[in-house]
Amino acid sequence: MISLPMPRQLRCYDYLEPQYRIWGLVRRCLPVGINPGKQAYAVGIAFIGKNPPQPYLDDPAKLFDTSSREDGGLWQLVEVTGQPDESELPTYLRRHTRFAIPESLLLEMLDESGDVAASEVTVTENLSVSGASVFTSFNVEPGTFVRVKSEHHDLSIISVVRGKRVGDDGIVRLHIEFIDNLFPLEGIE
Repeated sequence: MISLPMPRQLRCYDYLEPQYRIWGLVRRCLPVGINPGKQAYAVGIAFIGKNPPQPYLDDPAKLFDTSSREDGGLWQLVEVTGQPDESELPTYLRRHTRFAIPESLLLEMLDESGDVAASEVTVTENLSVSGASVFTSFNVEPGTFVRVKSEHHDLSIISVVRGKRVGDDGIVRLHIEFIDNLFPLEGIE
């Protein structure tokens, strides 16, 4: 959900509201070097309407993309089914190799505003450049956004929970996908 003071002539509804609230699909996110030492991003968003798609309401972990329309319109919103949770796949079928590396991380649960709602120090059960399985005490569901921080690698990565399972040892694991950066595996493999 985006809220911005959009000019009324560019709106499709809520013409008299001071802030225009619209759902959007992030199409690209590029780092830009505006201020040294601060991360900034240029974000391209496809506005999709006043309400989110019903499949999102049913399962916030669903991914969406745009596709060309047969009727000549600009585009339509479609569900992406090609990126399932790979935690149960055999190693040879995964996109990125997972390594059984116990990497110490700070896991921060984010609220709807992007602020830290809770945090805990944890360790990975396995790790790849694009995701990890981490031990947790958080009671979160797929679709929840978390931030992963590594003091050792001086990095912070926004991630989304793709799955959750309880191991044979009774400890909950979150299967997370890194969405705004890759984890640097050089030197720890």
